[in-house]
Amino acid sequence: MSLLAAQIRLHNCIQLLRSALFCVELHTESPDMKRFASAVALVAYTLFDMLCQLCRNEDIASCFEELDKDGNGVLSPEEVISVIQERLGFDDSMARYLVEMFDQNQDGSLDKTEFMQLWTSMFGQ
Repeated sequence: MSLLAAQIRLHNCIQLLRSALFCVELHTESPDMKRFASAVALVAYTLFDMLCQLCRNEDIASCFEELDKDGNGVLSPEEVISVIQERLGFDDSMARYLVEMFDQNQDGSLDKTEFMQLWTSMFGQ
């Protein structure tokens, strides 16, 4: 099952859970039961958020694979700069500065982790 399919199934489960928890809150006077229902809801929403993050990471990793034209597992500055210029309209020097800023090991290129950090900070995905 893909991450997206899992996300959809979890979302549907959360909707059912939400309905069930609403019924519990409506038909019970027990404070313990209400606290339990709230805790279950919190866990469900946390799991959903984690799954959403995994889907975003999968999307970013897919973008990395598309940009890695030579398939060497790292992106040259040129491979990243063109995207920064297209998406953000930055000039060459600003785009190069961004690449240098996220090149944590200072090897002159971006590996997948560095790229994912750059992409997330630029586009919030």
